[in-house]
Amino acid sequence: MKTQPDKWGTPIKRDLSGVEHLRQLRGVKTFAGFPQSTQDIYLQVARCFPGWQVWAVGSRVRGDYVTAICGSDVHLAREQAGMKTRLWSDYDFLVSPEAVQTGELPPNTERVKCRIPETEKIEIPIFQNGMELG
Repeated sequence: MKTQPDKWGTPIKRDLSGVEHLRQLRGVKTFAGFPQSTQDIYLQVARCFPGWQVWAVGSRVRGDYVTAICGSDVHLAREQAGMKTRLWSDYDFLVSPEAVQTGELPPNTERVKCRIPETEKIEIPIFQNGMELG
């Protein structure tokens, strides 16, 4: 039995060149590479999981994030790549599924529950009993 060629629909064409450029310009490799305001938010997140390693992930790490002050070129690049159109990117983070949240997360943060490439994860300093370790 032969499958019809259009069974899955027309393939979506995405132009990733714009987001690749953003990633090269704005992607970060270390926690210190984030702007201070982003570090502050991720430190608040880490405090909610004392004793557990928390990682920053997603567009804030890769560099293809949007903020209220981003130009139209950032929005256009994301649109051409088939990414969500929004005014403000959230602060994605990853922590072990066993980690128990002990405090309220800051607004606009999201716990990611999927596999993330090691190259797209940045360790957030660990906290225990409200104090930074290491």
